[in-house]
Amino acid sequence: MGADLRWSLVVGCTRHQTRDNTATGGWSVFTRTPCSEAYSPIRAASYYARKTRWPSQRSVRDAELSDKIVDLHKKHRSVYGLRKLWKAAIRDDIDIGRDHLARLMSSLGLKGVVRGKTKRTTIVDEQAARPADLVDRQSRAAEPNRLWVTDITYSAQFTVMCSSAG
Repeated sequence: MGADLRWSLVVGCTRHQTRDNTATGGWSVFTRTPCSEAYSPIRAASYYARKTRWPSQRSVRDAELSDKIVDLHKKHRSVYGLRKLWKAAIRDDIDIGRDHLARLMSSLGLKGVVRGKTKRTTIVDEQAARPADLVDRQSRAAEPNRLWVTDITYSAQFTVMCSSAG
């Protein structure tokens, strides 16, 4: 199923020019990835073989395990993360590996609860007015090598506060 979301198939008529300048035509299937707009031809037989093929063992196993995993996650109040949910699955006689469970949890959108506060940095209010430039910065140099710019960075260490300018 995941491959269907990542690839889009386009069927089109192509005409190929051979070395002896004879044109050969036929139906081809092109794959287009979302990352690039480049087309790479694949055989039409491969496309139709993929459409009529039985589901893989992995997709069948994922389908039967996904219901069990969702039920198990809800049973534990949706707070268990990967490690605890894997241990709970072992206790409930669900035979699944840790990495397999991680992949299923990711595809199902299941996450555990994180203890403690999350670090929140400054969130900029886009509607607020910006303060005026009180020092009247001029970022234009009259001639080369005349404009000096520096950045001061503070770094908290174990015992002292360090600052560096560059």
